[in-house]
Amino acid sequence: MEHFNAPRNGGHMPDADFIGRSSHVGTPPSTEIYLKLAGDVVAQVSFTTFGCGVSIACCSVLTEMITGQVISQAALVGESDVVAALDGVPADKRYCATVAIEALRDALNQAQHRATI
Repeated sequence: MEHFNAPRNGGHMPDADFIGRSSHVGTPPSTEIYLKLAGDVVAQVSFTTFGCGVSIACCSVLTEMITGQVISQAALVGESDVVAALDGVPADKRYCATVAIEALRDALNQAQHRATI
């Protein structure tokens, strides 16, 4: 409830280096994760989501989990890590964590792709 009532790092980041997007089969939640890197470290992260309170909480806790991580460490964070950090979510809302992770992975894939060019 804390991450729903007082979400961290919410909002659009206009100068993001990478923006990852994901949605649940074209319906809410629809999530964007914004990354600002310093080298290969996630220096800043924010999110926007159109979804329920669980979606907001998942995105909020995810941003806290990956800030300061190198890209390779951030890429290891999964749905179960987000759920555990929130002390669980209802089984029928677990897809909210999946959507947040998919948006993160989209942004990280962009960053890794750019690093190989």
